[in-house]
Amino acid sequence: MIASIKIVEGPVWRYYNCPDPQWAEKCSSCRRQISAEPAVCVECVNCWKVEIWKHGKAFYQVDFDRLMDRVHLISDAPVIAKASRAPIQVVRTGVPDTGYPDLVIDDLLVLYARSIAGREALRRLVQVSLGLSREAADLIPVRRGCWRFDPVLGPWQSWYPVDSDWPEIH
Repeated sequence: MIASIKIVEGPVWRYYNCPDPQWAEKCSSCRRQISAEPAVCVECVNCWKVEIWKHGKAFYQVDFDRLMDRVHLISDAPVIAKASRAPIQVVRTGVPDTGYPDLVIDDLLVLYARSIAGREALRRLVQVSLGLSREAADLIPVRRGCWRFDPVLGPWQSWYPVDSDWPEIH
């Protein structure tokens, strides 16, 4: 691993470039808001995840540390991500659904973005880092918000127009 990538080891996840104060507060705020009032909020809508499954359809057997090194080298900002430390259940809630592995459990690397443009920039970083075609990179599943909130808020595709970010006032 490149020395400038901050890594924190947890019991379930390996975090890259974490802790990140903006993401830590965003996740805490989202959980608090949904616990207090089960409604979609800006933190949900402007939270995009790019799901890199180890045996995804766009590639075969990705080494997450090596991928994060490559992404870090070509990115102009730290990429916030986490990787499962062991195989986890494949939750098929992103799009396209054809990009998921055919396995019941697999290893997962999740890259985080705050906007649709950021999400697509991450996909392109992965594309370049892995030497994928554009078509293969488009098979990498993405989703908005946390899948655990789908039972409370409904499917993430119904939260807000899927091709729009919630405008934030700065």
